[in-house]
Amino acid sequence: MLVQNEHKLVTSFLLWLDHEILSRGQAYTNISGQFLPQTTYFSNYYSYGAPFAQFVYDNSISGAIVSTGVYLNNVPIITGQSGFLGINADRGQAIFNINQNNYVLSGYFAIKDFNIMLTYDSEETILFKTKYQLRPKYNQISTGICKDCRTYPIIYVREDGGNNQPFALGGTDKANYNIRCVVLADSLFKLNAVQGILRNSVNKLIPLFDVSEQPFNALGILKSGYFNYSGLAAQKINENNYIYIEKVQIPRRSQSYNVDNQLLTPDIFFNFIDFQISQIGDFRSCF
Repeated sequence: MLVQNEHKLVTSFLLWLDHEILSRGQAYTNISGQFLPQTTYFSNYYSYGAPFAQFVYDNSISGAIVSTGVYLNNVPIITGQSGFLGINADRGQAIFNINQNNYVLSGYFAIKDFNIMLTYDSEETILFKTKYQLRPKYNQISTGICKDCRTYPIIYVREDGGNNQPFALGGTDKANYNIRCVVLADSLFKLNAVQGILRNSVNKLIPLFDVSEQPFNALGILKSGYFNYSGLAAQKINENNYIYIEKVQIPRRSQSYNVDNQLLTPDIFFNFIDFQISQIGDFRSCF
């Protein structure tokens, strides 16, 4: 199956959303912690998890510590040393190809105020059928985040359909895409902050990255060890390779959700943010 425009749009939106929240909200905390052994998703690799996730991986976020190495028994190591392959920022893991269970692993990193995750689940599943735990603000637990745990604050991103409209002669269409963000916060202050940042993003341009240009490899590690969203985004926009935020809407929460609020953790503050994204082009040809 060939890569379609929807693949590029959703992954590009995730990169943009992450950068927007972090840069405009300064939504991160610099912290230190240990990496402890975890079950790995890949054979012949060893994962060591921090008690926090997700890490900031974007070097264009001013003031955030973007971890490029770890400390092995208080000795700093970088990629290629002692079997260290890199940091999986999404899961808060240090990945090795050599067992390091007999050593103390630690590091310095910035953790996001809001995790960001792509989903295809319904709102009911996200809000009422998923068990959450509040992410610790300090290093208080002796294990890494378990691989199946869902922690909040978190923003779920879901592609929500769309349509094409004729725009110009010769096969040029205006493609409209709907994206819903489900925001789960641990305070009304944080929820309102996210709503304010994203409400003000209307009319902004989102750089469009090819799937091959996504920064992570199969292990969730930065391909080049370095990623600067602002620099790459400016280049894409200069090349007229972008999508456009036409509308941002923050609806009032549905009364039906409020009726079932007893099923939701009482300390979770939530709302929906709906985006209409537009793009002009010939979408009938093959990519």
